[in-house]
Amino acid sequence: LCDDEDRRGVVVETTAPRCPRWCWVLVRIGHDESKVRSSQLRPLRADEALTDAEKAVLAAPIDPVRGIQTAIDATVRVAKLQGGSVANVFRDHAGAEHQQLVAYAGTGGALGGV
Repeated sequence: LCDDEDRRGVVVETTAPRCPRWCWVLVRIGHDESKVRSSQLRPLRADEALTDAEKAVLAAPIDPVRGIQTAIDATVRVAKLQGGSVANVFRDHAGAEHQQLVAYAGTGGALGGV
């Protein structure tokens, strides 16, 4: 992605064969797929080729629960009583990592969160 060089992946699908500047593009980044505007992407340069580890992750099947959890972790912030906020993934005073909202798979393939 243009604004985050650590998020690298491959284009899975575009909305049109000759996609104009502002079309939506389905991109596989790590274990997730996201729809982004074509203007948010840039091609990798020759010296930025995907590593073997990145290729292996991109080739693995997508886990929908993991995809939802990643989206939750990226966007959810919970207000603190003392002011400010805490991200969904945080460390307590002892250094242990916690999540406030956790995605899960229910019966029949339904997805949810607690």
